[in-house]
Amino acid sequence: MKRIIYSALALCMFQLTAKAQINPPQPDMTPVMQNEAQITVEETTYNFGNIKEGSSVTHVFKFTNTGTAPLVIENASASCGCTTPVFSKEPVAPGASSEITATYNSSGKGTGSFRKTITIYSNAGIKELYIEGVAISTSETDVVVPNPEPAKTESTTTTTTTTTTTTTDAKPSKAVKVKKVKKVKKTTKGS
Repeated sequence: MKRIIYSALALCMFQLTAKAQINPPQPDMTPVMQNEAQITVEETTYNFGNIKEGSSVTHVFKFTNTGTAPLVIENASASCGCTTPVFSKEPVAPGASSEITATYNSSGKGTGSFRKTITIYSNAGIKELYIEGVAISTSETDVVVPNPEPAKTESTTTTTTTTTTTTTDAKPSKAVKVKKVKKVKKTTKGS
């Protein structure tokens, strides 16, 4: 009985091996696309540096179709509603250039660093562009007025704090703003 099972198993293995030799795997015959569009952008990231809080800033990204077929921008979207990309839907011929304009509106966004993504969808694939910068306060310094002169019988020490917006060189993406003003009054009876 064992002999029959082993013989049947050997026969099956022989059949599978013979079939594999008769029908070897075929190479991938998918045609290679010779005519393809390719987008080459001059710069993928633009830094506005410091901008005033509440202002709008714009940058133009220039690109070239370095492929062999017309390039068609199907869509361009931004990572949030504060950034608006504008582009032409006209095909860009091989070797020709075009542009995408990105506008960032900092109104209502507060101060601090920002980095926004503009995603381009085209027949050449998906490409991401970035705009970044730091929104700073429109008033650079808020000054607190000290208390008026104290009466003769009191000795008063007044500390005044100035609020300043500062951007450090070590970390340009961080803005620091002091919001609390603390007044210290020390009174001594005498004279």
